[in-house]
Amino acid sequence: MALLLFSAQAMDAQGLWSRLDDAPAGGARAAAVVGTDTALYLIWNESDDRAPQFWRYGVADGRWTALNTQGLPRGAFGAGASLAWDEQHTLYALSGGATNAAARTLFYRYDLETDLWTRLSDTPHPQGAGNALAWDPASKKIHALLGSTGLGSAFARYDPRFDRWSALPFPDFWGCTDAGASLTSLGRFGLFAFKGRCGGKANGDFALFNPFRLQWQALPALPLELGVDAGASLLWLGGFDSRQATFVYALGGGNAFYRFRLDDNRWERLADLPCPVGTHPGNRLAYLGGTLYVWQGAAANSRCGGKALMRLSRL
Repeated sequence: MALLLFSAQAMDAQGLWSRLDDAPAGGARAAAVVGTDTALYLIWNESDDRAPQFWRYGVADGRWTALNTQGLPRGAFGAGASLAWDEQHTLYALSGGATNAAARTLFYRYDLETDLWTRLSDTPHPQGAGNALAWDPASKKIHALLGSTGLGSAFARYDPRFDRWSALPFPDFWGCTDAGASLTSLGRFGLFAFKGRCGGKANGDFALFNPFRLQWQALPALPLELGVDAGASLLWLGGFDSRQATFVYALGGGNAFYRFRLDDNRWERLADLPCPVGTHPGNRLAYLGGTLYVWQGAAANSRCGGKALMRLSRL
């Protein structure tokens, strides 16, 4: 798989988006989605003094169902809340930052079979809007970006077998992560990441982590005029669909939709979203049932009302 440094360029829009039944909620201080082989899951928390909400969208019936949140405290999720699926029966969740707690480190597991939440070992660095989470199918471990501009940021790995975190090198050419930080794993080929709006500065900074050399490599930035913002997301489909192994799909915030070509390291702009994502951190992309989905997660006064669930009919 080539990983060369070519200049980014756009291409004509392609693909068609369709809207499905709206999600139960739109944008919030804390929200993120993840896809499994049969369903999309959405965590959502409006504020520190409100109970978290958790929903499932089933591909077979096209319905949203409320799930259990027992074991989660009020305000369990904050800015930077993140979800990852282990490709079996477990979801992992970073709590994100809290407005009244500068050093929150909560980390949870949700069992898809028993509908139960369990608190796991705390993250080794405080969490914030610059969080991101990804399951690595090669190592069978979770990888996480943790922190924010104010808290500083770190990169770490979690081993489910021992309920243990270990620190990994953070890209020294970044400094920190913030809203829009994103992470996706390509297994043995490494992990791709967006930095987000570190320091409040617009950028499309994009990098690859090599799990064998434990090194980061800067790659062509996402060609967004305003840079990566809240709602930015990354997703590699190669683990689910071999035809998509040479592409990483991305949202940069707003309604722009891209893919990064791994064969020649360039960005291509695809069909814009009909409904722009909102101004809160949190992953919006999910892949299930052979289809790519986007949850809007925007304010109620946004175009489409903020709750839209969109499906791409052609990749």
